[in-house]
Amino acid sequence: MGILNELYEGSIEINERAVLRNGEYYRTVIEAGSCEKILMERLSTEDRAVFQRYADLCLDASTIYARDEFAFGFRLGAKLLIDVLTGRSDNFQEKG
Repeated sequence: MGILNELYEGSIEINERAVLRNGEYYRTVIEAGSCEKILMERLSTEDRAVFQRYADLCLDASTIYARDEFAFGFRLGAKLLIDVLTGRSDNFQEKG
């Protein structure tokens, strides 16, 4: 496992952030939870199991995507830093 995955997975301590109750993320999670509760009440026992598996797989997919995007962001930042430090240009050369 690379260091970016370790950082993402929590193997390396980083500062935690609190979810703001007036933020878009919080409102979205609360609404999704309300919809899930209503849906689970309306579904049969068998359908609930299928829906739960679906929800678990969606969470897994979202986690995989977020982890990869997290690592991609660091790679992109490193590429930007390399470009800044090398100062290459196809059109100009710095004086001095």
